[in-house]
Amino acid sequence: MTKDFYVYMLSAKKNGTIYKGMTSDLLKRTCQHKNNIGSQFTKKYNVKNLVWYKQCGNWEDAVQWEKRLRRYSRQWKINLIEEENPQWNDLYADLLDYTDKPCNDGVKLREISQKLNSPLEARMFIKHITNLTDSDLIGMDTIPLTQEQRETLDDFIGQRLKGRPVSKIIGEKEFYGRVFHVTNDVLDPRPETEQIIDEAISFSKGKGAIRILDLGTGSGCILTTLLNEIPNATGVGGDISDAALKIAQQNAQALNVADRAEFIQSNWFESIEGSFDIIVTNPPYIETRTVEKLDKDVRDYDPMIALDGGKDGLTPYKVILPQIRNHLNPAGLFMCEHGTGQSPDIERLMENAGFEMIRVHHDLAGHDRCVSGLIPQK
Repeated sequence: MTKDFYVYMLSAKKNGTIYKGMTSDLLKRTCQHKNNIGSQFTKKYNVKNLVWYKQCGNWEDAVQWEKRLRRYSRQWKINLIEEENPQWNDLYADLLDYTDKPCNDGVKLREISQKLNSPLEARMFIKHITNLTDSDLIGMDTIPLTQEQRETLDDFIGQRLKGRPVSKIIGEKEFYGRVFHVTNDVLDPRPETEQIIDEAISFSKGKGAIRILDLGTGSGCILTTLLNEIPNATGVGGDISDAALKIAQQNAQALNVADRAEFIQSNWFESIEGSFDIIVTNPPYIETRTVEKLDKDVRDYDPMIALDGGKDGLTPYKVILPQIRNHLNPAGLFMCEHGTGQSPDIERLMENAGFEMIRVHHDLAGHDRCVSGLIPQK
């Protein structure tokens, strides 16, 4: 059954209590009522039979119908039910085929946690599969799943035990409070990169229209986040990977900034035109000789082109910084992420490029993580 907007009524019998509700997923919501999830009312009065529902064309129609159910008399509701369901049958079964019936015994959250050796990962899998929230899961140990959901969970657990990262299994990763689609074609967004967001937001305050360039955009998490956080900004995301650009475009669309973002296939500045007020980048910075020593979940599942920064890990910076004044406006901000111990070399490259007010930014562990600087006013 496709997702839509529904109003519905539950009752144990004709002369019993009637519960009224509205939902965008009737199958899921009815299953929750039957398993005492999210409604103390239905648990208290044992009101678990779906006796009437109406599919509405849009949210506004559903709201109007729900108001009628609350406002009109009990007899009006009974008449409404009996017009379509005179026997007061439980209509829940009509919503299911045999593959969708919930497993009678459900799954134990603590058992999944033990298999994965991670309660956090267990909850992430359950939330992704069922659309339950953290608040829904409070106090729950047994999770009702359909057969299809159970098979998906087993597949997820199998992949994780073989070393595949959770983000690559469920296809999403959170960054700066938003969820981004990720695949093996892009790096996972990481918390350390959020420093770039904070610095760019601070720089943009009090300014007019801002134009941003994100070099090596990958999933588009930096550019898309900045466009959400800076409403007066437009931006360009450049990447050499066509597959990565498709993911970035999807994320910009999903997070409602596609009309202010442009994505260009480009080897650094090669196909970039125009100038910008902010240029940011999180380029490959791992030394070639150490790439093979990376953790398996990075080495085997992130794209090598986004990891390998050349012999000394500085190849991208040596390409970007000598050209940057052709694209960064006077008084413009440049900020980049880098690897451990690389900040002195990047500071030197930035000084050679004519930057002023060069600053090193540390991550939560106290390590050098980003460098920023300004192009002087003419």
